[in-house]
Amino acid sequence: RSLIVIQFAISQVLIIGVIVIMNQMRYTKQAELGFDKESIVMVKLGNDSLNTMNSLKNEFLRLPGIEKVSLCYQAPSSGYSWNNSIRFGADAEEVNFLTNMKLADADYLSTFDLELLAGRNLTPSDTVREVIVNEALLQSMGITSYEDALGEIIYANGGSMSGPIVGVVSNFHDRSLHEGISAALITTASEMYSNFAIKINGNSMKSTLEEIERLWVGQYPDKLFEYSFVDEDIARFYEAEDTLLKGIQFFSFIAIFIGCLGLYGLISFMISQKTKEVGIRKVLGGGVSHIIWIFGKEFVRLIAIAFLIAAPIGWWFMNQWLKDFEFKITLDVWTFAIAVGCSILIAALTVGYQVLRVAYINPVLSLKTE
Repeated sequence: RSLIVIQFAISQVLIIGVIVIMNQMRYTKQAELGFDKESIVMVKLGNDSLNTMNSLKNEFLRLPGIEKVSLCYQAPSSGYSWNNSIRFGADAEEVNFLTNMKLADADYLSTFDLELLAGRNLTPSDTVREVIVNEALLQSMGITSYEDALGEIIYANGGSMSGPIVGVVSNFHDRSLHEGISAALITTASEMYSNFAIKINGNSMKSTLEEIERLWVGQYPDKLFEYSFVDEDIARFYEAEDTLLKGIQFFSFIAIFIGCLGLYGLISFMISQKTKEVGIRKVLGGGVSHIIWIFGKEFVRLIAIAFLIAAPIGWWFMNQWLKDFEFKITLDVWTFAIAVGCSILIAALTVGYQVLRVAYINPVLSLKTE
């Protein structure tokens, strides 16, 4: 019995882990990131002049399957970022936080559907002339009125980049959910562009990609055509969690299987000892449900004890794991209810046949048992 309790306690800890990790991974996939990530492909570009890049951009826009195109350094959320110190307005000193620089053309906001809360979009330019900031930057500065921030000058990159704030966008996740939302700044700087961000109509994905490749190869015949989808790049943030989930699922299966073997052996032993007792109880009027409960209460008791051990251990481990996420789910009672419910169901399936068989056995045969 002690071994079965330990085995089911381990199983329940692992089941709790599987449920929490699955819920967190579902949350990361369904969380609102503050921008559109669907059907947007990032295509690496060559080191060309702005005129050449804009020419290819216009050719892309003529394709029927393409909705939007932007020249940029990276997507709003990316594993690659350029963090920089800034100086605000008339301040003589730089602020004490880094700003994530998003270098892109004037079509960046519309391509990624970034929400403009105040002001206007950037004016098309190949150099830094104006900037757009997110809410987090203004909050870090202690500015509560977006309108008050418009027109203030921001100096970045040691003062070599500067321009007035012309717009404020809503916060967007610029990294994985492991980290908080950074102060961000969007401005034009063509010498830093390294990607085309292309919004494709989802109904013609394959054929449009082929057309994009054809135009790109025509411009860069000696270079490899490289592209990636924004949603797939974001999914790669959580590769370690996916691997961990698969590992826990495997070990959960092993632990449950071993626990079921022990439980099966215990019930077999109990039945061999209580076969005559079952026959006597049936002769004296005991019903099938009464006979089932004689055996059922034993494994329910063991699973309940296992749960009392597993619940605090599972809560502690999962709470520690979730601390690695800035944005996360909360541990609720349903996680633990599902874990113990799964254990009871698995145990019932394991011993059900044997218990039902002895409950329905002819009392004459039971009383003959030595």
